[in-house]
Amino acid sequence: MKNDYQSADFKKLLDKLQQESWQLELIISGFAIYGLFLGFEPLEVEALKTVKNDEIYCNYSPKKQLRK
Repeated sequence: MKNDYQSADFKKLLDKLQQESWQLELIISGFAIYGLFLGFEPLEVEALKTVKNDEIYCNYSPKKQLRK
């Protein structure tokens, strides 16, 4: 029984698949980064509206000290 994974054709196929996977990864990463840039401004606007309307509710107070 011959090991097909050691043949030259199989190695060429693996090289081709590796190249194509890198291209796909670059495309996906590009869309993700583009989406991050598009989403920043709307999030910033909503955050500023929330601060302006004093709608932030949290229990954090910088003056509180943790008990030891």
